[in-house]
Amino acid sequence: MKIKGGDLKLWMDEDWPGDDFYWDHDLFDDEPDPELTYDTDDLGPLLYQGHDEDPTGGKGIDLAKQVRRWRKVTGKTVFSVAVPKEKEAEFKAYIKSLGGSTL
Repeated sequence: MKIKGGDLKLWMDEDWPGDDFYWDHDLFDDEPDPELTYDTDDLGPLLYQGHDEDPTGGKGIDLAKQVRRWRKVTGKTVFSVAVPKEKEAEFKAYIKSLGGSTL
C-alpha cells in the first residue's frame, strides 16, 4: 500500500501501538518526509520489543492493515496542498475551523 508521509506521520501520532513496538527500516529516522510517498511493504511490520510475551507471535503488526483500520475509524483524509505564503495563516485557520489540522 502506498502512503504519503504526512498521512503516515498523522497515523504515527494518533495510532502508534505503543512504546514496545518499532520498525526495522532505514527510510527515515524519527519522522517521515510529509511530501514523499512510502510503500508499507518497504516500511515492514511493526515489531515487538517489550518485556512481556510478543502479542503478535513474532509476526509483527501489518502496517497496511493498521492504517486502513485507523482511516476507517477516524474518517480522516490527508491532503498535500500548496498555498501562497501570504495566505498560510488564513488557510490554517480555515482548516482548523473545519475540525482539521495541518502537519
